[in-house]
Amino acid sequence: MIRSGKILSAVFAMATMFCASAAVQADTFTELHMDINSVTITAFNPTTGKAGFGGLGWSGELQFSTNKNTVMGMDIDGVSTGIGYNGSITSMSGDLTLAGGILSGGAVTIDVEDALGNTNSYSYDIIANTGLVTRPLSPLLFTALGYSLEGATDNGYFNGNDADYAGVNVQTWLLDEPLFGDFFQFHYRPNAVTGVDNNADIDLFVIADETTSGAPPSTPLPGSLAGGLVGLAGLAGIRWMRRSKMI
Repeated sequence: MIRSGKILSAVFAMATMFCASAAVQADTFTELHMDINSVTITAFNPTTGKAGFGGLGWSGELQFSTNKNTVMGMDIDGVSTGIGYNGSITSMSGDLTLAGGILSGGAVTIDVEDALGNTNSYSYDIIANTGLVTRPLSPLLFTALGYSLEGATDNGYFNGNDADYAGVNVQTWLLDEPLFGDFFQFHYRPNAVTGVDNNADIDLFVIADETTSGAPPSTPLPGSLAGGLVGLAGLAGIRWMRRSKMI
């Protein structure tokens, strides 16, 4: 994936000095990754009652749903083989809100079904001021990638304390609830009139601390945009450090 935006790149670079101590402890964290493709995203402005997406500085809701082409894969710490995933996504509901192109909140639920027809769900909140809408400067790349958005999540819960999530054992994450994490949404190329895109992709990362229960994966995320992005960069740094050891 290509992540665009000069602001995010600059913040990620600056965040390195602040995240060194957290990265050293990267091996204490384990990460569940949900790779969701062909999601339907609908842009809607509840203030005006009109659909349509207005670009980088837009305010409104991005509403999530699934369609007949929506699929989901899963991995743990970058490894997908042997984790037991045998299901499929059945629903993605909820929305995120934007104020001037900056994340201002939201809540999302992802429902899955395993090979035996058992269902489970994962729900989480989106932390305000931890991300903003970006797009590639190159028209060619924009045509290919569309708009992108990433941010941090918290208050993550698996429904009913069920440790089986589409065949994957999530007991480690259950013990660490409420869960923190982050998401990356890209390939959002909405229709100019309706604000709908049926082929958006979302990567959701759910982080658990294997040594403590109920603690955030790093220092608490500040409420300011800059602080929030630094916190998000810290999570990304932990992910990069751990996966680099596996190559």
